[in-house]
Amino acid sequence: MLKKIITILTTIVLISSLTLPIFADNTISGLQEKKDEAKEEQKEVKAEKSAIMKEVEELGVSIEENQEKLTDINSELIKLDKEIKELKKDLEETKEQYTKQEDALKQKIAIDYEKGKVNYLDVLLNSEGILDFISNYFLLSEIVEKDTELLTTIEEQKNKIENDTKQLEEKQKEVKTKKANQEKINVILTNQKSQKNNKISQLSSEEKELQKKIDEYDELIREAERQASKVASSGSTGAFVGGNKVWPCPASTRITSPYGGRNTGIPGATTNHKGIDIGCPIGSSVVSVLDGTVLFTGFNRARGYYIMVDHGGGVVTLYQHCSAGSFKASVGDKVKAGQTIVLSGNTGIGSGPHLHFEVLIKGVNVNPQTWLQQG
Repeated sequence: MLKKIITILTTIVLISSLTLPIFADNTISGLQEKKDEAKEEQKEVKAEKSAIMKEVEELGVSIEENQEKLTDINSELIKLDKEIKELKKDLEETKEQYTKQEDALKQKIAIDYEKGKVNYLDVLLNSEGILDFISNYFLLSEIVEKDTELLTTIEEQKNKIENDTKQLEEKQKEVKTKKANQEKINVILTNQKSQKNNKISQLSSEEKELQKKIDEYDELIREAERQASKVASSGSTGAFVGGNKVWPCPASTRITSPYGGRNTGIPGATTNHKGIDIGCPIGSSVVSVLDGTVLFTGFNRARGYYIMVDHGGGVVTLYQHCSAGSFKASVGDKVKAGQTIVLSGNTGIGSGPHLHFEVLIKGVNVNPQTWLQQG
């Protein structure tokens, strides 16, 4: 038994020491397979896993869930930061317009004052004949109308400034709350990692070595995901391909969970739903919604097996909870709109077989339904 373990560990070490491109399809899939093999070997090392080993696994799951929460918060903060910048710009422009209009009104009042207040009734009564009366009447009407328009514009701009300022304050409060949650989760993560390391120190030498390999694979997989997210958010992926968008799951149009906030009741499932869920049988074709290039294929505990496609201009689509071993395209492959890229499944955290579909524009999630309907 010991000889078999040493042989497997030696093989794993040799494989993990090879320098492979982080985005190669076989790298992510290969890492996951090796991680699964290591987990199977854990079972052989000890038919009945020790209580400590189970605690290590449970802590690993909690750490992964909290890291997923941090990813969600970071994405939300990026979106809020963009909204705040746009609001500030809009607010500055409105204030500038308001100041100009206010100055124009003050100048007009000063001129009217210097010339003496105009008595509109006197102007009309002093008209020389009916034609002069009509001419003066329309002239005065135009002046009054322009004064009214100016005052209305100033009032509208004043209201807009007040509304924009209120929105800005609310979004800044939201940022503050999310950053507080971020700090709280970071503290929890630090404690959990410390507990996990403490528990690992109590494992047998065989279990320690295998757990070390599993942790290494987890980190490599996370790094691959970080790299993919970085590319997705960079916006430096060439021009947007454009074209007619197609529905990602031809077998079904039934949306079981829409985009946005939700109460899942499923442990580990995010309540900030970043995409839409389409109910469909396992093994249904999942197609690229536009022409593009496969950016990423991989697996994690929450998403299951998933694939990302880059459509240029910072637009990336993501398809998750797919079947194991069902990828029909590899990283770097060019795909066409409507081309099958993977099969739907029931992997990761979910309530049953379905396809989860996301759209990211420069790293920020948008409503897929709205985006699909846009030209």
